[in-house]
Amino acid sequence: MSINRDYPEGSYNNIYLQHVFATIDVFADYDNVLGFFAANEVINKKEETESAAYVKAVIRDMKRYIKERGYRQIPVGYSAADVAENRLQQADYFNCGPDDVRADFFGVSRSVEEVC
Repeated sequence: MSINRDYPEGSYNNIYLQHVFATIDVFADYDNVLGFFAANEVINKKEETESAAYVKAVIRDMKRYIKERGYRQIPVGYSAADVAENRLQQADYFNCGPDDVRADFFGVSRSVEEVC
């Protein structure tokens, strides 16, 4: 289950959120869980930014769920594809707003070929 970059408004639904919340329930009590990713590389082309609002909604929903369930404070973030044309804009977008909607961390995925 994931946010579908081609149809984010249809994939962000109650069934998907219940899957996300169930994952949180399973892992929240492990003290070695350092954080949760709300999504991974949903925006992987410069023109696919429509799904960003849905990923940010998942961040908000996950943070709210963690708080409402009384779990310890667990960071929630996003793992972005390394798209040079919008990397900084994504970082700014996921870092804006109040704490309850802002990503706690923003990772950038790079291929091994690019690094080595």
